[in-house]
Amino acid sequence: MAKVFYLGGLKYSTDTSVRLCSSSGIFETTTLYRTINGAFFTVCECLTGETKANVLTESEAHSFMDANASQIDIEKYNSVFGVPKDG
Repeated sequence: MAKVFYLGGLKYSTDTSVRLCSSSGIFETTTLYRTINGAFFTVCECLTGETKANVLTESEAHSFMDANASQIDIEKYNSVFGVPKDG
């Protein structure tokens, strides 16, 4: 089910955005998205039923992915950023 959030006067929709990465904890799951206009946002769904959304800078989005590297959707990452160089 698509979720829509109005943040800073802009609309952020999980339905029209690319899901890049997620992080699951005991009490919450946070998912990182990129909009069709290139903005990044996270949606945090708590065990209590509460849902929160936050806008991130590109640098913050990369930090989120670095911290949750095993949960990156590689195909979607590559389509958004291109294939990274070997480390």
